[in-house]
Amino acid sequence: MSDNIPFDVQMEIIKKVSDVKSLIRFRSVSKQWMSFIDSPEFIACFGVRHTQPQSLLLRYKDNVDEVKYVSFVDGENQYQQDFGPNVPLFVKQLYNSKVIGSSYGLWCLHGFNSSGAEEMLVIWIPSIRISVGIVVPFVSSFCKMTNFGFGVCPSTYDPTIVMMSNSYGFLERKDTYKWQVEIFTLSSKTWKMIPSSNLPCGSFRFGVTTQVAIDKFIYWFSHDRIVGNDGASEIKNFILSFDLITHQFKEINLPSSLANELSQNFSISKLRESLVVSAYTNEVNHGRVYGVWMMEEEGGVMTSFKKLFNIKTPDDSPVSKVLGFTMSGEPIMETETDHKEVATVKVYKPCSEHIKDLGINGEDGSFFIFPYTETLLLVDHSDRCIISNDS
Repeated sequence: MSDNIPFDVQMEIIKKVSDVKSLIRFRSVSKQWMSFIDSPEFIACFGVRHTQPQSLLLRYKDNVDEVKYVSFVDGENQYQQDFGPNVPLFVKQLYNSKVIGSSYGLWCLHGFNSSGAEEMLVIWIPSIRISVGIVVPFVSSFCKMTNFGFGVCPSTYDPTIVMMSNSYGFLERKDTYKWQVEIFTLSSKTWKMIPSSNLPCGSFRFGVTTQVAIDKFIYWFSHDRIVGNDGASEIKNFILSFDLITHQFKEINLPSSLANELSQNFSISKLRESLVVSAYTNEVNHGRVYGVWMMEEEGGVMTSFKKLFNIKTPDDSPVSKVLGFTMSGEPIMETETDHKEVATVKVYKPCSEHIKDLGINGEDGSFFIFPYTETLLLVDHSDRCIISNDS
């Protein structure tokens, strides 16, 4: 760009560029351009302009345990394969990996490095070839379970990881846990212990479903076993939320039809900017049905869960879980097949009750789908950089 053009005019022109790859090339033009593009203000502005995802990105393991990525553009009555992302070697070499969650165009995966010696988390931008590894800190050998959460704080645009570990207390009941909570932010590059006193109780556990990040909250499906005075116990299901700004946990109650349900097919997902809970329940005159509920809010406070519809599938292909939704709001499901441990992906149309089979089969429980969104977060990091406690 000509030196005769004032710098502020140059920056106004750059603000109109909508392609991430072009902006990455522009960073090499000058230090001034790099500083401007890497600034939190420009990254935030770019994120606001690109809230609408271009497509959906699906990750799964095929029948020979190979991880695959497929991107889809969903049009009217059709779902066309668009492309597969350029997966960096760092992500490919992550051993025994699984997706923790996705937020603002970033994915967070958990696994072990190629040698299997270090437990790691990897933050990855599917839209560009940048990935950052974070070594998981050592947790006491008394730890019985570790659960992670991932989200980008909307006020600082700082990628954040929550790690919750529990262990049996020496002088406590055997079904009671001591929770330890640590927070990692990419800006600080360190793990910080935070109080866990505002967790709902000491004996709850997380469900197997993937977490969901919406706005400033991370949500998990959780459950607890409540023992009455008569010694009888019952299941209590609820949603646990974590505020990325205040670092506070909160328990969200579910409708009575879901709160005491023993179903193994619970799932939580995101419909536009709302939390969705899906599960099998028993209904009068209908028997066992798979329903979809959406959390309603007023003034940023949860008010209730609204029943949206039931998903009707053939008896030979029951729903395992709802993975997510198309741009038009149709649920994308993982359903069972006749073959053990093999599932397939289908789209359900509530209005017509029609089911579209996408023709993708893979290992059950391995499917993860999320909107593909371009972002400039991580653009100032080198690909494959590793952050550890010794760094």
